[in-house]
Amino acid sequence: MTSRNKDDSAWDEASWKGHRLAQHRAFLRLSFPDKLKAVEAMGDFAREMLENRRDRGRPGIDPETDGLARGSQSEQVGEDPKPYPTSRKS
Repeated sequence: MTSRNKDDSAWDEASWKGHRLAQHRAFLRLSFPDKLKAVEAMGDFAREMLENRRDRGRPGIDPETDGLARGSQSEQVGEDPKPYPTSRKS
């Protein structure tokens, strides 16, 4: 028979599902003010990442409309990339 000690609990989190459950448990242990701070921090991070993508001309999801916020580069969703430039030296 195997014993269940603290070292074994780390293996429960060694999967996507286990890690996600561990994150949920950690969030549930937070106080309400700490939960609000965490959610606000996640929103700030998402806004910062969207602005960063816009500054680089990359597409992203607009949180206001939940639609695609197109960038200026050809790597946008559904567009063909620009052809690779070839040298004309002959």
